[in-house]
Amino acid sequence: MYRTILVDDEAAVLDGLRRHVDWKSRRLSVEGAFSNGRDAFAYLSQNAVDLIITDVRMPYMDGIELVKRAREIYPGVKILFISGHADVAYLRDALKLDAVDYILKSIDLEELDRALERVVGLMDAQRKKSLRFSEMEQRLSENMPILRNNRLTMLLRDEFDESGVSAEDVARDLRFLGIPLDDGVHYAVMVMQTVNRWVVISDMTERERYLFDLKIVKCCEEILLNYGGVCFMDRQNEFVLIVNAENEDCEEDFLTIAQQLRASMSETFGMDVTIGISDRFSGLRRIRAAFQSACEAIRKGYLLDDGLPISVNKYEEVGNIKDARERAQREISQAITSGDADAVHAALERALSDMRAMESEDERENFMIFLLLLPTGLLTDLETGEKGSYASQRRLMERFLLCRDRQEQTSLLTQSYCEVTGILARRSAPWPSALIRRITQTISQQYMNHLSVSTLAQSAYLSPTYMCVLFKQQTGKTVNEYITIERIKQAKRLLADPNILLYDVCYKVGYLSPSYFSKLFKKMTGQTPGEYRDEICSARKPAGKHD
Repeated sequence: MYRTILVDDEAAVLDGLRRHVDWKSRRLSVEGAFSNGRDAFAYLSQNAVDLIITDVRMPYMDGIELVKRAREIYPGVKILFISGHADVAYLRDALKLDAVDYILKSIDLEELDRALERVVGLMDAQRKKSLRFSEMEQRLSENMPILRNNRLTMLLRDEFDESGVSAEDVARDLRFLGIPLDDGVHYAVMVMQTVNRWVVISDMTERERYLFDLKIVKCCEEILLNYGGVCFMDRQNEFVLIVNAENEDCEEDFLTIAQQLRASMSETFGMDVTIGISDRFSGLRRIRAAFQSACEAIRKGYLLDDGLPISVNKYEEVGNIKDARERAQREISQAITSGDADAVHAALERALSDMRAMESEDERENFMIFLLLLPTGLLTDLETGEKGSYASQRRLMERFLLCRDRQEQTSLLTQSYCEVTGILARRSAPWPSALIRRITQTISQQYMNHLSVSTLAQSAYLSPTYMCVLFKQQTGKTVNEYITIERIKQAKRLLADPNILLYDVCYKVGYLSPSYFSKLFKKMTGQTPGEYRDEICSARKPAGKHD
């Protein structure tokens, strides 16, 4: 039944309408009858109706004003106007309000019945349309997890390459699906591969497996609540997290998230996982490359340590001759420093593969000489007698030039690299401690300069994310925290000299803003630089001597 009210200032009209119209057969129920628009609107303020049958001219509030106000509350309400022959001007305004129909007094019941038939037909159509929309919205709501997952999975594919899809198109889709990713925000991709998922779900039905995976996604999203990001399942049954990386020390967040994921998957789902982490990036177009980087870290087994199945790409991929040199120096230096003979052989083979791809014999020969002399930089702190074959580069070069072919040259390289690896293994702390020591030494030597994570990573021949996560895991501090601690330590040393101006201390330890330096110094020490200097100088004064 459709709820209806009657509004007319003539009591006879209201009574006639109530008595002589078969409302029930039209599936209409008269909920109230009012003699003016004011009383009718007071009722509407508290009660919803589907149809208003109203006179045009009435005291207190006419039908035009009543309908305008009613439409503000109930935009879809249907209107049927009743008017006298003298109300043509009013009817003109009434028809502008999109009334279903109007009937002139005195009322013809057959005409009224036809008008009611039309309005009920319109309300039936509107109700069917509303039901269809409700069903569609319910289906959309039910399928939203699938739609979100499918859309996020597409970001890992080739949609930006040849399909003509723009970042704006993707961003619009993400907004519609309620996926909080922005083209201008920095992110990192974390890939979580389950080791024994199929064992856990082997006895489940297809629906149970789907719900199980949804629970895993939900669990991951709960971990991400404090950091920002999304989680979804890839077609290869990998769980992918796109994590907000706007925080300056975001690598610390990555390590924390990875550790929480590992613990949660084990405790809640009985699953072991391996987690790969990409470098920090911005732009939706770069999600695919970051995903591949995180997967590659897992595939190559770039673990932070044997007890923590968290992998990060150590290096950035490179091409051409210049890049081949940089990659060889980076990978071979790391392999030799690590003391891992297999890693040394693998790094050398990679460099030789790059050499064989070079176009000219001169390029290949020069590259081989570069490889031969590459370890010399690792031996600079050793006495000449401790350097083995590298004690005399001239004799080593002579041996190389006397090699009859590339195979003999390769054999000499392998022998020399193994020798250097053994020398360093006997003298150095195990890697990655040696790597951390190299980074901290760089900070100690260059604290007065502009130091960034990227420049430190380059000096260690590592990717920024790998270096930061490893540094945090090994030292308990972020790289930026360590830089700050070193600068404050050096600032204390300089402040002990009263001949150095306070603002010069600021510049000498790498800060450009004296006010920022003062705030940071007080935060770290509990004193301003001036207060610290006064305390040091007071302690140095001979007893009993006063200014």
